[in-house]
Amino acid sequence: MAMLFSALLSCRRLTWRRFINNHSHTKFIHTSSQTRIDIFDAKTKLVIFDKDGTLICFHSMWSDYAVESAARIMEVSGLSIEAKIYKVLGYDFKRKKVVLGSLAEQPHPVIKGSLTDMLVDEGVSRVQARNFIEESWQDTPADITDITMVPFGDINNMFTKLKSADIKTAICTSDSEEGTLKLMEWFNISDLVDYIVCGDHKENKPKPAADNAINICKKLGVDPCQTVIIGDTPADMGMGKNANLALSIGVLTGVGELFDMRDADIIVHCVQDAVDLVLMHHYELKIPKIIFRSIIDDNDSNPPTSSNSSSSSSSSSAGNGKQRNSLKSSESINSNCESSNSSSNSSSWKVSSSPSSSLYNSTLNYAPGINAACNNTLNMHTSSNLNLITPRLFHSSSTSLTHKTWSFKDFGKSDQSDANDYTSYTHIVVGSGSAGCVLANRLTENPSNQVLLVEAGPKDTVLGSYSLQWKIHMPAALMYNLCNAKYNWYYHTVPQKGVNNREMYCPRGRCWGGSSSLNAMAYVRGHAADYDRWEDDEGATNWSYKHCLPYFKKAQTHNQGGDPYRGDSGPLQVSQGDIHDNPLYQCFMDAGVQAGYPVTNDPNGYQQEGFGPMDRTIVDGMRCSAARAYLHPILSTRSNLITLTNSLVTKVIFDGRRATGIEYVNYPLSGATEPDQLTAHAEKVILCGGAINTPQLLMLSGIGPRDHLEDVGIPVLEDLPGVGNNLQDHLEIYIQHLCKEPVTLLEDQRGLRMIRVGLQWFLTGTGPASSAHLDVGAFIRSNDNVTHPDIQYHFLPSQIIDHGRKSPTIHAYQVHVGAMRPTSKGYVKLQTRYAHHHPIIDFRYLDTDNDIEEMRRIIRLTRDIFKQSSFDRYRGDELAPGPSVETDSEIDGWVRENSDTAYHPSCTCRMGGEDNESVIDPCTMEVNGVDGLYVADASVMPSIVSGNLNAPTIMVAERAADLIQGKETLPSVDVPVYKHSTH
Repeated sequence: MAMLFSALLSCRRLTWRRFINNHSHTKFIHTSSQTRIDIFDAKTKLVIFDKDGTLICFHSMWSDYAVESAARIMEVSGLSIEAKIYKVLGYDFKRKKVVLGSLAEQPHPVIKGSLTDMLVDEGVSRVQARNFIEESWQDTPADITDITMVPFGDINNMFTKLKSADIKTAICTSDSEEGTLKLMEWFNISDLVDYIVCGDHKENKPKPAADNAINICKKLGVDPCQTVIIGDTPADMGMGKNANLALSIGVLTGVGELFDMRDADIIVHCVQDAVDLVLMHHYELKIPKIIFRSIIDDNDSNPPTSSNSSSSSSSSSAGNGKQRNSLKSSESINSNCESSNSSSNSSSWKVSSSPSSSLYNSTLNYAPGINAACNNTLNMHTSSNLNLITPRLFHSSSTSLTHKTWSFKDFGKSDQSDANDYTSYTHIVVGSGSAGCVLANRLTENPSNQVLLVEAGPKDTVLGSYSLQWKIHMPAALMYNLCNAKYNWYYHTVPQKGVNNREMYCPRGRCWGGSSSLNAMAYVRGHAADYDRWEDDEGATNWSYKHCLPYFKKAQTHNQGGDPYRGDSGPLQVSQGDIHDNPLYQCFMDAGVQAGYPVTNDPNGYQQEGFGPMDRTIVDGMRCSAARAYLHPILSTRSNLITLTNSLVTKVIFDGRRATGIEYVNYPLSGATEPDQLTAHAEKVILCGGAINTPQLLMLSGIGPRDHLEDVGIPVLEDLPGVGNNLQDHLEIYIQHLCKEPVTLLEDQRGLRMIRVGLQWFLTGTGPASSAHLDVGAFIRSNDNVTHPDIQYHFLPSQIIDHGRKSPTIHAYQVHVGAMRPTSKGYVKLQTRYAHHHPIIDFRYLDTDNDIEEMRRIIRLTRDIFKQSSFDRYRGDELAPGPSVETDSEIDGWVRENSDTAYHPSCTCRMGGEDNESVIDPCTMEVNGVDGLYVADASVMPSIVSGNLNAPTIMVAERAADLIQGKETLPSVDVPVYKHSTH
């Protein structure tokens, strides 16, 4: 059922695409009175090309390679797993073609890692699996000939013309350097290409990350707003979008189909068309103004045969012929474009014969010939095939072709008034995540306040429905958006020295609800001693546990009712996990007791220490995110709240040293780098972007470490060295066992059973899809010298692989376990002075001996728990770390290779303290050194708490709302807190 809903939504999605006319850089600007376009006069200075599928035929180059690779792997491993190898590579054996997958989109090291994981899933040890892959691996096809190296057009001619126009070129490919140099030599373009980034380069970052494009721009000294990318896959287009390049042009000669190219600004037949467009713009030739908008019936797979279509085909045939693959002269192009533009204002639209007439609306589903083998792909570029496709653009009786001459991505805006309806607000809240939703709610309780809530991402609903946006609101679907760039900032760290120089994935929510719309819904407050430490040792005045507990209770309604620790009337719905839902839950709790640990009935109450049920932010079988708890209930009842979505705040505006508003732009950006298109003003500006985005915005606004701001060219308003420093996170590992009986979640995650589970949830809100299945856990002390728990467990009757990006194939269970008070600290810095460029994130994981030693203790303590008799019936072999990992050295090596983030970044704008690392005044939440600017999110925490961060972040926001408004805070409450008998 879930899959059916997804398909339905995808097929019916209506999208506007922007076009270019005379200039290739447009900015969508929304005002209260009209929609307008600013044209940026910036010529293209750099073109980044993908290689396979864009410059040359992917299928002729790599189809045989996939077959040969599978044969070699099976020969060295002795396993008959051809179909599984093809699945990893992304090769359709029946159609004899490469499809979207690892081979088409990932660099070779990532492909090798995926193949290694596949062999491990087949029971091969990881060491042996790596050896098998290394032994069988070839970077490039063995024989490269005219048959395999098939170009799409005259490649040398294209690069020569770009060079003559003083346009730099680069190739960014997942293929190896060896294969790329062979292509350059083959087509005699070695002296014409300015820079290459290949899949086996150390600096390579897998697409769609922005890093490769940004690095190329830096190396060649070209601004991203003067750069075009041309590619054939969603990853290519995603890289262009994430790097905020001027234009992302998709070509239909590779593995990406029309529907895959959603992030493309323009889609053309082939690379020659794309280069022609770039040169047209360079020579300031006119490009036809064409707009199209259509919903195509799923069964309507044939082109129209009307007389109008035939006429267009005839015209197009006459104009193209063989000259279509070369840019003959400026005069001939200008002539073709002028003839098209001559009718641009009439109701009778004419399909131009120029190359640019093959532009596509990327939501259409018709692309004849693209998905056939290489010969059919090449044949698609004949004039007859072109003529079949171009009329398709206009096959929609409901489309008005004269309404506008431009189209845009649907940036989205509030269902309420526009931001400019108020000339000034009392408060602007930046970020609608866990903290921002709380602030929006509490501030608008006062009808005299006028509040603007600004979010860089979209809403968390579809047509106002939670169910239609099931990937967010279905608890069991949480892994979908953890890997979805639409609702996720999709951050990555710099290489982490302590974990084998791996670049760690760091997802952060980018939608209403923020990370509370992506997380695992665990409601964990931390330990009372964490908050006492904030006040007693770290200078956060009046933030001890007795001051924080009233706000935890104010936020919460617990399904077990209220008590001295739990709330019973707050917006956030919290329920206790069902320990009877799976027999493995009780096994885990019993194992804890058998290993000598206590039991706790409420780890958020009197006693955190022990094994017991976990609290979850789930109500009526649905996620209770901060948006659902605090934002949605007030949208229709409080006219003093204005919301903006898809709006990236790029800078805080100051009058002297007082914050007076924000600058923001529509997001994703459409090509500009100067963030001054839109402004909003307020008496107070409150940053709620979280531990990554808040310090980034402060530094973009001139508040941060002086030396760093000067390095990136930002004028310094206030030298605050603590901004971006003190970054902390929980690092965790997964310890996994085979399960000897089929009692795990495996069967609910595949086939007809999964459809049944989805249908049950849609109809009743119950069943396996109504839980994230982290219903039991534990908090223990690593040794008797520790005063309160420093190790946390989440037990799961299933297996998670690579952040959920790979599905489990065996019955297994696991614990997520990590140290709760690590001593390693990192930083967030700016990569550039542009807000749309991701910041530099360095957690410096395992940077201290203490953290390394604690991981050793964790593994040994966990093994002791899993070996208890309660698991005898179910316990199979240890999958991870595995029986070969025993010594300190072996454990250290395994942890460095397999540990991962628990998704808890915090502490980058710490409050309190007398040292120069303090950023926030804990008594007002105001940024030190300036007026009118406040922060209320996980970044203000002086140190990380002993548990998950969503509940503490909501508490911080609840208390900050009172402080920022100058209200009297809730009375402090003293309650008893459990201490182990050894203390």
